Amino acid sequence: PEFIVQVTDINLAKQLYEGAISGKNSFRTYWEYLMTGKLPAHDYQEEVKRVEIERDNTPL
Repeated sequence: PEFIVQVTDINLAKQLYEGAISGKNSFRTYWEYLMTGKLPAHDYQEEVKRVEIERDNTPL
């Protein structure tokens, strides 16, 4: 399959990646932005849940 990057703002993609690494936003949000070129349409509380789930599932 072909992979087509839909990113419209490389600086925003970079900020989302850095935020995901530091635990400020989820990798899922970063990935969704890369795939669609749009920020996901969920609220802050949903993002907090995503970050907590990723943190809880990360091996020590």
